[in-house]
Amino acid sequence: MANRVFTSEELKQMCVRPVDAAVEAATAGDREKLVEWVDKMYKAAVRSFNLRRNWDRGLTDKIYEKQGVEGIAAVMKNCTFTEAQLQELLVTEDYIEEIYRAFDAGEKEQVVEKIQTLHKMSREFHDIRIKWENYLMGYIYEEIGGDDLYEAMRKVVSSYNAAPIETAREGDFRKRVEQTIWGLHSHGEPLYAIEDDEKVSVYMNPCGSGQMLVESGCFSSPDKGRYVGPHRITWQMEHFPAYCVHAPVQEILSIEALGFPYFVNCPCQELKDPNWKFAHQSCAFSVYKDNNAIPDEVYQRLGLEKPVITLKNHNL
Repeated sequence: MANRVFTSEELKQMCVRPVDAAVEAATAGDREKLVEWVDKMYKAAVRSFNLRRNWDRGLTDKIYEKQGVEGIAAVMKNCTFTEAQLQELLVTEDYIEEIYRAFDAGEKEQVVEKIQTLHKMSREFHDIRIKWENYLMGYIYEEIGGDDLYEAMRKVVSSYNAAPIETAREGDFRKRVEQTIWGLHSHGEPLYAIEDDEKVSVYMNPCGSGQMLVESGCFSSPDKGRYVGPHRITWQMEHFPAYCVHAPVQEILSIEALGFPYFVNCPCQELKDPNWKFAHQSCAFSVYKDNNAIPDEVYQRLGLEKPVITLKNHNL
């Protein structure tokens, strides 16, 4: 039996949403903690804006490559927002300073309100961004092809996955779990984590990407949301929200770089549950203590063979 790395309380605290931690710090009068969590919220919001540029560039470049300006014109007809509307959701340094000034003035209710507004603005931008990217990705799949979507997503994922690959290469299991949890906090949903002998699995509750798209009615109109069919970028599954193909692509690029996924999405035992339906609840995001323990099926569903892995999480 493998030793447990985290206590239940540690995992619970790591899963607390930044907005809740910031509100708690403000209510308790702890300026140091307030600054820590508000700063994290601010950096996450800015990162989300930057990610959107990279995703949009990678996807529209592929549409332009294959269809020219006519393709760009076709997708832009279904754009439901303007750049000006998105800019209104951009969190500024001035807004962050307003939070600190209100705290220093003893206006705790105003501080809490501003923190919650910061969270609301970030979530609104998050949902707009993911719905739009889901549309662009579905358009490429249906109008151009699955292999072209795979090529585009390799470019997109490569723009942000260097950090988890490097952390996995360093072999620090604790840091890998912490990084996975922090990455999922960007969706703004409550999290919970479970450790067993093999791994730590983290879940959003509810899922802020695929499940959000399904429950928001994104697929009620064929012009706005599209599913992707069986392909290596859907783990060979049907009715796969186009946005979610980034997860298999993350695994593929990580395997190419390391020999294993830096975390495993949607472990195979959940796929075998007859009551489990993809994108109708959260996937697990599982970090394995021994990378050789990752199931063979994780590789097979990507069209790969499992290698012998020499790089383990030696620093538990």
